[in-house]
Amino acid sequence: MFKKCMTAVLSLLLFCGGCAGEDSRPSAESGVSGASQISESAASLPVLEVTVLDIGKADAILLQAGEEAVLIDTGEEEDGDKVAAALKERGVQRLDCLLLTHLDKDHIGGVPAVLEAVEVERVVQSNNEEDSDAYRACLQACWEAGHNPERVAAPEELPLSHLRLRLLPSGKASYADDNDYSIMAELTYGEKRFLFAGDAEAERLEEYLAGEPAPVDFLKVPHHGRENDKTAAFLAQVRPAYAVITCSKKHQPDEEVLEQLSALGASVFLTTGGDVRAVCDGQNLTVTQE
Repeated sequence: MFKKCMTAVLSLLLFCGGCAGEDSRPSAESGVSGASQISESAASLPVLEVTVLDIGKADAILLQAGEEAVLIDTGEEEDGDKVAAALKERGVQRLDCLLLTHLDKDHIGGVPAVLEAVEVERVVQSNNEEDSDAYRACLQACWEAGHNPERVAAPEELPLSHLRLRLLPSGKASYADDNDYSIMAELTYGEKRFLFAGDAEAERLEEYLAGEPAPVDFLKVPHHGRENDKTAAFLAQVRPAYAVITCSKKHQPDEEVLEQLSALGASVFLTTGGDVRAVCDGQNLTVTQE
């Protein structure tokens, strides 16, 4: 009788132990938990705000996440005060980086006003120089503020906690078109991808396409929406959900580019309609126009 009781008890213990083992194994619900951990990681990011300023056919793009801030380009000289005012309106007293994608006046003209308005930790520029009044004024302002602009000669990532921009410089020593010196900058924020393409023309876009880039959620369309031989292939590769074109009423984007973006299903914003603001928590992205 005692042996029978012990056998029954042991059988019960083995059955319960087997049940506990099954519960501890990964299951479909465990997989959901893993995805939840990824989502929680994205959710732990501070909210990212990307503001593409309405300054006509010129670029000035502010990235903010937590206490970090990066400004991509500064518009023309006459835009400098507006860009500086926009920084103050958004509570920016310090820039972790001022990124000058290339040296055309509609990208570097506002540098003196920006450097006078806010503290800047680092100034980064394309890997070339230009014989122009705008570039000389830019350099003079940088030197007076204690900066010697750093040229980006190889891919690098800004060493920031949240705004970890991957900077992709031009791959050649010289180009027929100065726009092809443009630094293209990628930002992955949680589950979302952003691409800021400067004024990249056909040669530069061909270089970028050689890396077989992944699609993006947000694109600052290169060169104010001007079409070139590689535009269609570039847009088809990056397939943006949202596309922003910096332009003016006088200098509108090419219809072919608008048609290509529409065919891809992109929501297109032109800065002629006002500042464009993107808000991203790492999982969700909304884009509106002020």
